[in-house]
Amino acid sequence: MTLIRCTQKLRKEMGLKPADLCESADDSLLGAWYAHLFFEERKKCVLFVSEKTLLCFLAPALSRDRIRKLDEVFRDGLFRLLLDEGFQPDHATPVFNECRTIRYAATADRSMTGTVNEMVKDIQFMLPDFGGVATPNLPALHHRLNRNPLKRNEYQYAIERTKQVLDSLSAR
Repeated sequence: MTLIRCTQKLRKEMGLKPADLCESADDSLLGAWYAHLFFEERKKCVLFVSEKTLLCFLAPALSRDRIRKLDEVFRDGLFRLLLDEGFQPDHATPVFNECRTIRYAATADRSMTGTVNEMVKDIQFMLPDFGGVATPNLPALHHRLNRNPLKRNEYQYAIERTKQVLDSLSAR
């Protein structure tokens, strides 16, 4: 099971009520995922960030109908990200197996929410260089975002931290 912790703005856009939210802890490989809705060039965009590794990807220019199918958006985006980053099938398969069931929850860590907000600012600054929100070069943008050292990760790249987590799984 994968837990997606949505900001209040995103939960409202999705039409989620408090009864729809799950409060269980997440013990998946990459931890819970934080999802944040923001607007760029008057388009709705959702940023997904792994709590454990800070691996992230952007889903740009989403309609309300597409946002209400956030589990599909998440699976598609994660699949593309792992393929674009060159992860081997033996690394990606366990992650995809966990994504078969997706639950939603409210954000729980203010520090993590702050990190996500900083990443959104980075995206808003970089997006024009990667084609804008209408036709972004997502593989290049994701490549750059996941190689941005962050204090929360002890200045280690998110992609390297993710590879370590998945390598430790295959070493078992």
